[in-house]
Amino acid sequence: MQQNNFKTLPKAVVWGFFILGILSAISFRTLMIFYRLNPSIVKYVWYFGIIGYVVFFLYRFIIANKRKRMINEFELLKKLKNGQNINDKEKQALIYILASINKSKEKWNYANIFFLSAIAVIVDLIIS
Repeated sequence: MQQNNFKTLPKAVVWGFFILGILSAISFRTLMIFYRLNPSIVKYVWYFGIIGYVVFFLYRFIIANKRKRMINEFELLKKLKNGQNINDKEKQALIYILASINKSKEKWNYANIFFLSAIAVIVDLIIS
């Protein structure tokens, strides 16, 4: 890693991507409803969901890749498993990884996707 960037993203950026993920999830979960109620907008809802997910999952990929790269570059697992001391850079990397995980809205996104999916199936069964 050429340059070590140990800063997490600003809270507004994290929330922005969280909201994008939720809106994309809502788009996909409402497709069947729109198909029945207003078929002419299904294509636009689908495109919004696709584009939103592409951006959201690219963001998630970049974050996950950065964490993994730091773990491997600084050999953090090996050092922690062997009880080795870590230097200041390694400590900064570990703090970044933990802070990034702690700041992430990932678990809430998964919970929302689960509940939205369940609601979408129930609503579709009701209106079918």
